[in-house]
Amino acid sequence: MTKRMTFWFTGLVLLGLSGQAAALMSEEAEIKLGKELHPRILAEVGPYPDPELQEYINRIGQELAAISDRPDLEYHFTVLDDDLVNAFALPGGYIYITRGMLAHLNSEAELAAVLGHEIGHVTARHSVKRDSQQKLLGALAAITSIAAKSTLAGEATNMVGQVMVTGYGRDQELEADELGAKFMAKAGYETNAVTATVALLKQREQFERERARAEDREPRIPHGSYRTHPDNDKRFREAVKAAQAYTPDLAKLRPDNSAKFLNMIDGIAFGPKRTPGTLRSNYFYNAKYGIKMKFPENWRVEGSASRLQAISDNNDAALEVSVVVPGRTMTAADVLMKKFAQNKLKDGKDITIAGMRAHIATVDRYSGGPYGARPARMAAILDNRVRRAYVFAGTGKRDLSRIAADGDFIGAIFSFGRMTAADRTLAEAPRLKIIQAEPDTTYEILARTSAVPTYAEQNIRLLNGVYPTGQPRPGDLIKTVD
Repeated sequence: MTKRMTFWFTGLVLLGLSGQAAALMSEEAEIKLGKELHPRILAEVGPYPDPELQEYINRIGQELAAISDRPDLEYHFTVLDDDLVNAFALPGGYIYITRGMLAHLNSEAELAAVLGHEIGHVTARHSVKRDSQQKLLGALAAITSIAAKSTLAGEATNMVGQVMVTGYGRDQELEADELGAKFMAKAGYETNAVTATVALLKQREQFERERARAEDREPRIPHGSYRTHPDNDKRFREAVKAAQAYTPDLAKLRPDNSAKFLNMIDGIAFGPKRTPGTLRSNYFYNAKYGIKMKFPENWRVEGSASRLQAISDNNDAALEVSVVVPGRTMTAADVLMKKFAQNKLKDGKDITIAGMRAHIATVDRYSGGPYGARPARMAAILDNRVRRAYVFAGTGKRDLSRIAADGDFIGAIFSFGRMTAADRTLAEAPRLKIIQAEPDTTYEILARTSAVPTYAEQNIRLLNGVYPTGQPRPGDLIKTVD
């Protein structure tokens, strides 16, 4: 399990304390636990490095907390530097919202809906009331013990990984919705922002399920309120409607402040924080090594700075690229033979790619890819200017005796080259950009020029809350990715 996964499972476990724990945890202990875990969350994920945005989120959160049912509790609101679309609360008033969540909201009122919901969990003390199984108590004991040792890794990692908690139960989510809507109404926000926010997140869930089916995998859906709400949830809508009784005089209602909110998130980072490089359309750029290459359209790229994996849109083919340091006298063929010592190279050929010496070959069986033992396309490219070699291995999920995607693999390998000065701008990490729609602006057009690497149109629509159909109106402020 990765370190990042350990953090998320830890956070979810803490949100799922059992009813038995409720009898043991006083408010003082609740606050102490949150205080102990907060710096570890910051060390694990990190706050988003924008003091002005952090101050803005904290101000809105504190205004809501001050009129909540636990106004004397000291609250802490933090924007996390993570692309997951998520928000959550730890015991004791520690509330987090990711930049990924902020990118999908469209107004200050919707932000207040998300923060109010999490404040609702805190004020209702859901983190110390949830009925659960005995294994959660054991996991909590392990986590608390580890926290005292200033680490979230170690002997409890496996235990935490086995505890699959996916948020609160429906009744507690509905209570948090009702409380959050009440706090919003008392602050002067329109409570319809609550239903609008759930609709936005439901759109995201719908797309993730469709994408998972296309990629032949399980959907990755975070915990949270919207997972528990069926479409047209009557209880949810009644709870939000009831909160309107707390709305002040109509003359004191706040605007949704959409323009102000969008201005605050203009320029926020988009996509994973730790990536192997930047993918724009189907061109990949790695600024660390100063290299670029072209993948087939709609392939997605995953991995680290020194090792990446490009996977086809239907999950049937994968091309892995790794970086090695060759011996001073090694040829490109030597690099391949050393890297894949257990595989007999076939059809080997010395070539030149982008002015660099290279060797390309195949093997009958390679077990290092994601699909098990398969025939594979291999290549190595030497960059002797920096004593570095780039090694490629391409395999297909359904390949038995031949390499079905060999043309795609060869095309990507031969597209490899060094970045130019003009490429440096393209290698910069994508950021959210707020623009004003023109009469001819469409999401299809925005997708063609955006820096969203895959599913560009769907993601631009999701960012603007108009999935799967709809178009911007002239003059609208809308989001794209640049």
